[in-house]
Amino acid sequence: MSTGKVRLIMIDDHELFRDGLSLFLQMQTDLEIVATAATPMELRHLLSAHQVDVVMMDISLPQQSGIDLSKQLLKEYPKLKIIFLSGNEGQAYIEQSLKAGGKGFVPKSAPKTEVLEAIRHVAGGQFYFPSELAQSIFQQYISQLHLQTDASTVTERELEVLRCFANGMSFKEIEDHLHISKKTIEHHKKAIFDKLGFSSNADLVKYAIKNNIIEL
Repeated sequence: MSTGKVRLIMIDDHELFRDGLSLFLQMQTDLEIVATAATPMELRHLLSAHQVDVVMMDISLPQQSGIDLSKQLLKEYPKLKIIFLSGNEGQAYIEQSLKAGGKGFVPKSAPKTEVLEAIRHVAGGQFYFPSELAQSIFQQYISQLHLQTDASTVTERELEVLRCFANGMSFKEIEDHLHISKKTIEHHKKAIFDKLGFSSNADLVKYAIKNNIIEL
């Protein structure tokens, strides 16, 4: 019979951290700490034997990364909700955790009350990221959205100019190729840089390669 509590397993290879956090979580009346694990193998064994709602997972684990483990487990247990714990707070780690199917991310330096908040959010069907990290993710999303919107306004002629520059053509070569003046080319180039957020010709070339505008 269901107790109405959130059933939780924590996996972390650092015993002191694992035991300390587990002890704190056991004191919460709405949580049930089913077990703790130190290795991916232990976690797999526990998941096969117990019904679990949430897994608190260290990103850096022995034998296998938490990122890879998460991807595999979610194929076997698609309803499982995973919150990543990490000593690193860089944007790359957050992006990896999202791509791996994680529902939350908490730095190990965060207070225990924040871990508790993350568990309750995720168990309730929400995502959780500390406010400063969430703001960073949001700002990056908005920036990408603006670039995508601006990219859709690039004209055919601007695209032709972009392709020419990406192929290493000089202003004179572009003038002869497109039959337009240098002043017009400069105007198109400025529009391209403004719309796509370029700060150098290197940015232009990278964009052209990434979007298959030119071939290597």
